[in-house]
Amino acid sequence: MKQTMVESIRKLFGRHVAPEAAAALTSGAGNSRVQSIVAMVTNITDSWRWMDTVDPTTLTRTINQYYSTVSHEVMVHGGMLDKFMGDRTLTLFLSPSPDLRQEISCALDLLSKLQELRLTSPDGTAYGFNVSLVAGEAFLGTWGDEMRMNYTAIGKPASLAFRLCSAAKPDSLIIDAGTFRLIPSHLKTARRARLTQAETGAAYEISLEEE
Repeated sequence: MKQTMVESIRKLFGRHVAPEAAAALTSGAGNSRVQSIVAMVTNITDSWRWMDTVDPTTLTRTINQYYSTVSHEVMVHGGMLDKFMGDRTLTLFLSPSPDLRQEISCALDLLSKLQELRLTSPDGTAYGFNVSLVAGEAFLGTWGDEMRMNYTAIGKPASLAFRLCSAAKPDSLIIDAGTFRLIPSHLKTARRARLTQAETGAAYEISLEEE
């Protein structure tokens, strides 16, 4: 029974995760455990406004390009692409790098590639993308029942990452203050971001310094 579950998970996620993430995913399938992770969320700023202005063909082509861009960068940087949800995506890094360099590099590379999509409406209005990163402990495991199961993380990292991403201004990478403190000073430059939702707490826009 356990082997069957492992094989099912491998088939389900095989095209969407890096080898390292796939190994971590299958090694403890069926068990919930507390684990340190980094959650990365992306979305389209004011996506509903943009979607109201485009035809189905344009929307389908653009969203698929968006998903493809996220999938590629996540694979390159060793993350696990958890799910697509409309204009939002959730990625989990199950074995975070000690200084979060890998996760920051993924987020910055991804944001740069997404900006190349140049999302606009027929009237010329430009729309941007947001990326958020939150590190912390979460409950990692297989959730659901025999009808539908999902291997994912439940807890603060993903929940806060969604909130930060929704509150961020266009074309920005946002991380929470707790995650920011984990990054060595020689890797970061920062300024406090003004968010539209005060309950998200302090957050920062960051970038890697030129070396």
